Amino acid sequence: LDSLGLRAAAVNANTAMAYFTPFPEALTFEPSLISPDAQHRHDRLDIFRGAMTLANRLGAPVVTITGGQPLSGEAGAVYRERLLEGLEAAVKAADLAGVDLAFEPEPGQFIETTADLKALLDEVDHPRLGANLDVGHAWCAGDDPAEAARTLGPRLKHLHLEDIKDRVHFHLIPGEGGEIDFAAIRKALDDVGYAGAAAVELYTYPDEPDRAAREAYKALSPIFPG
Repeated sequence: LDSLGLRAAAVNANTAMAYFTPFPEALTFEPSLISPDAQHRHDRLDIFRGAMTLANRLGAPVVTITGGQPLSGEAGAVYRERLLEGLEAAVKAADLAGVDLAFEPEPGQFIETTADLKALLDEVDHPRLGANLDVGHAWCAGDDPAEAARTLGPRLKHLHLEDIKDRVHFHLIPGEGGEIDFAAIRKALDDVGYAGAAAVELYTYPDEPDRAAREAYKALSPIFPG
């Protein structure tokens, strides 16, 4: 990275695809902090700690995390208690590692909307824990991404950018038929004084990474220069 003049903005610890062999797509976010299996919850914290170690090695200031899907059909209060317990341990580890955690709402997860995330951050209220605003996820959840940025404001620690059509959770190259208003998002970010990084998240183009990068840069660089 140094030789190319690049820096790592964040380490993504949302998934753990090597945890299960073979990997079942239905368990993309397992093990999770809200799993009924105590060993899975313990292992997810270990995954977070490993990501923090990697972030330190790369010089990345942020690790993005998520909470998990409510797969076991238990009461919401049970999931919330597990999540709060896990986050308490995670922020202690983040303090020791000297990195921030950016929690990302995901479609279909226990923490899915901007309101869900704001309530969680209000409850945990730790300076190491903030928000990773994925603008496409916000749109899929029925939120306005620009308003989400304003709601989360100083708690924003990282961004994921991609386009979305019809509020369906499939990451599109910006400018190729999606509905996200990136200019409005940029204005909202300026209004709240966000000066952090943004990652363009286009894992949906595994066979066209070069084209995805070029086209996304072409569409976004006039709005997010530098």
